Amino acid sequence: MQVEGSVFPAKIQVKGVKRGMANVLLRRNITEKIIENNEDGSTDTIYQYEEIKVELANRNNIEQYIEDNFDMVFQAGLEKEGIVEETLEEKVARLEREVEKLKAVQ
Repeated sequence: MQVEGSVFPAKIQVKGVKRGMANVLLRRNITEKIIENNEDGSTDTIYQYEEIKVELANRNNIEQYIEDNFDMVFQAGLEKEGIVEETLEEKVARLEREVEKLKAVQ
């Protein structure tokens, strides 16, 4: 899920532990965006990023475990939410099909 905030986010944030399960927010692709206020010329900074919530069995070294397996844990969170990401090969194939359709229209 795409999120915006005014504070630079932590990549991994353990929100709490309940019944042996840790609730964790994972964030990736963090970008900074400067927004200029046209009225007074001041600027604001916002951060845009992808965020997913996952629930993992708690352990003593949970943050290190997530850091070591970040992509896998993030992907598992996406799949649990029903979000399917295309592989690079799938994206290329889809874009090639779209280009061919555009050429056929011209």
